Order: sequence, then C-alpha cells, then structure tokens
Amino acid sequence: MVDVIPFQTQAFEPDVISAMSAAYERACGSVPKGNPGKLVRELLAKRIIELAQQGFRDPETMYAEAMNSYGLDPSTDKSADRANS
Repeated sequence: MVDVIPFQTQAFEPDVISAMSAAYERACGSVPKGNPGKLVRELLAKRIIELAQQGFRDPETMYAEAMNSYGLDPSTDKSADRANS
C-alpha cells in the first residue's frame, strides 16, 4: 500500500503539534475501525497536517474542517460516547 502521508520537512511548534494531536484523536473517534476506517484516518491525518501548514491552530476548527473535507459530519464524534460508557 502506498503511504498517504508523504515525508514532511516542515517542523511544527509544540503547541501546534498538541492542537493537531487533539484534532486527530477526536477525528479517529468519529470513524469506524477496520480497513476502510484506517484509510479514512490516514486521509484525515493528512488533511490536519495541511490545515496546520495553512496556519490553523484551533483543534476544534482543524477537526471540523478535516471532517468536512471528506464529507463526514463532525457532529458524529463517538469518542465522547465512549468516554461516558
């Protein structure tokens, strides 16, 4: 399988990495596990990196923008449901 996320030469500040991580973790909680979900998570990771490169810094905005980029509903965050179980 071809890597979706190409080698990056850009470095991010720790606060940006933290925001990207939060956005990605939330996005992962919104997609199903398994093969199709793995590809979706890789695409979301790539989009979150692109958003950070464009200057986005808010994890909520990065999450919503990444989800919307692929026609996914950001309100389907299942991670909150799992945390409350």
